[in-house]
Amino acid sequence: MKTGLLSLICLVALVPLAVSADELIQNGTFENDTTGWTSEYSGGTWTVDAGQYDLDPDMEGYAYKYDATFGRMYQTLDVANPGVRFSAQAQLVAVELNPAATYWAFAALELQYLDAAGNYLGRTLIGYATPHSSLSSSTTQHIITAVDSLWHSYQFNIQDELVNLTGVSPSEVRKVKVAMLDTTNGC
Repeated sequence: MKTGLLSLICLVALVPLAVSADELIQNGTFENDTTGWTSEYSGGTWTVDAGQYDLDPDMEGYAYKYDATFGRMYQTLDVANPGVRFSAQAQLVAVELNPAATYWAFAALELQYLDAAGNYLGRTLIGYATPHSSLSSSTTQHIITAVDSLWHSYQFNIQDELVNLTGVSPSEVRKVKVAMLDTTNGC
């Protein structure tokens, strides 16, 4: 069974609330191609690019995974505390090429919360899943479901979002890994 995934992001920003309006994410508007972003993937085909993927004149980041377990394009950012605002405009698309199979696909904006040493504490996923997805929220994972595969704006204060992750101590969060993530449970 083959699973294809497509994620598009227009703008990603992580902004300190009290300090200034400076963006913490380097090249969050993808005006300089994918400079500042790191990619990792497992098997199959993983493509990242920047271009004009919607009707407005600015650039969008593009990540596409086919026949692979996962693909992620990310930046890890130091934060003095989780009192920062996350905002993004995204079109998230996940497609099962064989809907009769029990495999699933999931396209998401991912925010991983890390301690000062870079150890994983938990994550928030803003995602669009195919029907067979078994991903669910837990004490260290909060899933915000994208209602469809159209363009949407997402924004929240990370301190407020951590209320949904009872297994994550906000005082330990010192880094945030912001990513475009495509994943599946197999092909």
